[in-house]
Amino acid sequence: MGQALWLILVACHGAAAATWWWMMAGGFPSSSSEYWVNEVAPIVIVLLCAAALLPPQRLRAAVFPALTGVLPLFWMALALAARLTFPRSVGISWNVTFFASLGLAVMWFREVRPRLAPAWLLPCLALPVMWAGWSFPATQRAPEPSTHPAGAALAELPKAPPPPEVVKLGKSVQLHPREGRVVLRRDRIVLTVDPLLTFLDRTPDRAWVDLALPDDARPTKRRLLQGHGDRKGWTLEYADEDRSLLGVTPRDDGVLIEAASQLAKPVFAHLDTYAEVTLRGHTKLSVSFSPAPEARIELPAFGAATRFAYVDAARVFHVAEATKLDKGPFHELARGRCRLPHRSR
Repeated sequence: MGQALWLILVACHGAAAATWWWMMAGGFPSSSSEYWVNEVAPIVIVLLCAAALLPPQRLRAAVFPALTGVLPLFWMALALAARLTFPRSVGISWNVTFFASLGLAVMWFREVRPRLAPAWLLPCLALPVMWAGWSFPATQRAPEPSTHPAGAALAELPKAPPPPEVVKLGKSVQLHPREGRVVLRRDRIVLTVDPLLTFLDRTPDRAWVDLALPDDARPTKRRLLQGHGDRKGWTLEYADEDRSLLGVTPRDDGVLIEAASQLAKPVFAHLDTYAEVTLRGHTKLSVSFSPAPEARIELPAFGAATRFAYVDAARVFHVAEATKLDKGPFHELARGRCRLPHRSR
């Protein structure tokens, strides 16, 4: 029974490493931790697990005892580091991993250690494995915020009663004040814009949002406070993370939407939207961007390689496509000079 348990543990670690390599993002430079954690380390683990499980027998006999001996050390080091790095998200659950690994270490000392040969292989693996376990949580911690708030407080609006449920701003534009939503209609095409900053999940200590407690990972709750306007345009005020203002002004050929949100403190989230756009009634969809108006980018089907846009440090706008899912290398589809202001709101 003991031998079967160790075989299963090694096989599970190999399968988990292969899954990690397949699912995690790639295409990072070798100077980044993501390159080593997402692309190099999983391959090394798979090779070690294969050497411990597959022929030749002589290689198995040498690698298997040493590898099973360092696996508990990896998880013990990782549990301690995770408790220090993510005190809120990990909480007391680190105890389960630490003491379960300690129990495996004691079991290994009794059952597998007598078969350890050569003896030097264990310390050679133990030091880098413990260092990897200790370092891993820090590689999964989000960096400090790199955005630059505008710095100016939002305008204070005079008190006014809440607006009606639906405000018509012309024949083709509707404003839904309670949801902070703008709807435009052109024949069968319906364009819905949710322009306010909305967090769908969050983490209290820059860990994975999946680790956050339900109270910590809550989505943004928004409440309409008041609204001012007429057929020429509306300004709405909301209470959410702090405060948000939404201005909607009709134009001859559409509508001008201006949204600003104020945060009392940094928020670390995996999924959030600054402006969510939904289009219904179309048969084929492509988009273009003002920095590169000549490029028409078709939206990929679900499960296809990811396409995304970003602005680099030199203020150049790029549209790129991953090779597989969200893994690099990334292929550029369009680029152009970005004319956004230097300080984002």
